[in-house]
This record gives sequence, C-alpha cells and structure tokens, in this order.
Amino acid sequence: MTLHAPGVASAAAGNEFDGHAPVYRQIALILRERMGTRWRAGDELPSEGDLASEFGVNRNTLRRAIGVLVEEGVLERRRGVRLRVARLPGLDHPKLEADPTQLFRMRPGTKFKVLRFEAQPLGPEAAPLLDLPVGASAYRIDRLLLAGKEVLAYLVVFVPTDIGDRLRRLDLSTATITSILYARLRVHTRSIRQSIEATLADTTVAAALGMAPGAAALRCRYVITDDHDRPVQAATYYYRGDRFRLTLEIRTTAPGEASDGQRIADWPLAVTSDAAATSSRGRAAAPRRPRGRKR
Repeated sequence: MTLHAPGVASAAAGNEFDGHAPVYRQIALILRERMGTRWRAGDELPSEGDLASEFGVNRNTLRRAIGVLVEEGVLERRRGVRLRVARLPGLDHPKLEADPTQLFRMRPGTKFKVLRFEAQPLGPEAAPLLDLPVGASAYRIDRLLLAGKEVLAYLVVFVPTDIGDRLRRLDLSTATITSILYARLRVHTRSIRQSIEATLADTTVAAALGMAPGAAALRCRYVITDDHDRPVQAATYYYRGDRFRLTLEIRTTAPGEASDGQRIADWPLAVTSDAAATSSRGRAAAPRRPRGRKR
C-alpha cells in the first residue's frame, strides 16, 4: 500500500500534483513525512526507479527531491549503495521561543527572500482587511524569513497600491514593511490588530516551510492602520508548529491587592471591579483609598 501526505495527490494514482509548489518539493515533503512513521534512522529507501514509478515522475525530478533531503542532512547518499536515512528530521532542532510581539519582528542575523511582489485583484478574504471592495487592486508581497539557510517563517502581506507603488524590491529583502512605511514613506501607524492561531499547512505553506502538507503550523495575522485609521498593511505569518513555542510572561498582583482600579479576586485570572467585589462576609468591599500624605 502506498501512503501519501494529506493534501498532495500522487500522479501515480491518476491525479496531478498541486500546481502551487514544484513537484520535486512536494515529493520531498512526502518522503520527509515517511521518516519516523515508515522509515527509521539507518533504514534504506527503495530504489530511485521504484520511487520514480510510485510518484509517476522521471528520475531527474525524483533526484531533485532527494537532493533537497540530502542537503538537509536527513538522507545519506553513498556510491554503490542505496539511499539511507541519516537522521529523523526535526529531532535535532530545539524550539525557538518568542513572545507575541517578537513574531512580527526581524531577529538578529535574519533576512528576507522575496518570492512575489506584484499588484493583483483582492479576493474575498484579503479585501475586507484593507477595507477595499473585492476585485480592487492591491500589492501582494510573499517572502521567506531566513536565518542562514533555515526558513523561519513564510509571510504573505497585502498593501494598498499607492503604498506598493513606492516600495522597492531591494528594501523588501532587508527590512520589515512596517519599518519601511515609517522610515522611508513617513507613514505613521496608529493601531495594530493581531490574532494568533493554530492551523494546518496547505501545500503552498508546507512547501515554503519545508514541512509535510497537513502538518501543524502557527498562523499570525495582523492589520496595521495609519493615523487616519486607514488600513495600510494586512499580513499573515506562518511558522512551523514543531519549531516555535509562543511564550507569554504576565506580571501579576497578589490576591486582594488593587491593580489599576481593579481588585484581584482569584489569582491570576479572575479580576473583578472594586464595586462588585464582596468580602468573605458578603458585604461590599470598601474601595481602597489612594496613598498619599495626610492633610
């Protein structure tokens, strides 16, 4: 029985591969997924001819897929012997920690690789984010955030055409769009609406992040408005679920102490106002007087 990764159809099964990602990369993703489920470290793979026949591709395409995994160090190629699993992918990579604000910043030693920078009609998902009608033109910017050769994130950003017309491709490879808006275009931001959620990677996201389609990913979205409350940037960042850990540090106040006009009733989550808080005897708790010198 032949197993295939979710969301990637096999040409050998009479279907075509997804057109959004190169076929050899989709094959590499399927092979990577099999490591740890079908194959273990030290196991030999089937012959190139058998694999090419299984996927319904020529040997050159298959060799490109294998080359990706050899370069990553998960496959080992030796003359005169079959391919061998050198190590299971992901086990020697510790998780990268970040708080919610760091997810949208460039880390030291990182850079961007621009995959797409073009004007296109907005679809029904992106149009409301920029407060524009469906079909209106806007710039789409797809980039990879890289640390050396490792892909940290896949970014999809939409900006209005009057802003996109003033962006330069070279700048997009070295700086965040937010910093370009502020430093070069003098666009001042007023607010950022941010959401973070778990999702499953489709074939496009999986190919960009080097993971199997259907694998867990972290999706971070935000919309930035200028000082006239006009949306100037709508971005979606995708992170590998097995490579990132979101860490949030919360400074708390001891139970019963006032904090910004509120009374902590049950540390650390339940917060009630002074007016609604009651004492253990059932009477309304007296509001705390501000500290100061007696007159």
